[in-house]
Amino acid sequence: MFLEMDGFDYAAIASQDFGAIWASRNSVTATSWAIFDIYRDPELLASVRAEVDACRVDTGREDAPLIKFDFDRLFRSPVL
Repeated sequence: MFLEMDGFDYAAIASQDFGAIWASRNSVTATSWAIFDIYRDPELLASVRAEVDACRVDTGREDAPLIKFDFDRLFRSPVL
C-alpha cells in the first residue's frame, strides 16, 4: 500500500500498513464509543446538537423536507 512512498524503509512501510489496517478494522468500535461518550455527557450532547443544527441547510421544500448539511462547516466544528 505504501511501497511507493519516498524515504520509507520497510519498517516504516510495515508500520503504516499496520496503522491503516488497525484504523479500518476499529472504525466501527471507535465510532460506537464516541457516540456512547457523547450521549453519556448531557453538556457534550447539547454542544454536538447545537453544532449539527447550525450546519443544517434549508432545502425550501415543504412537501418532502430533506435534511442537508454544509459539510465544510460541519468538518470545521470544534466539538465534532
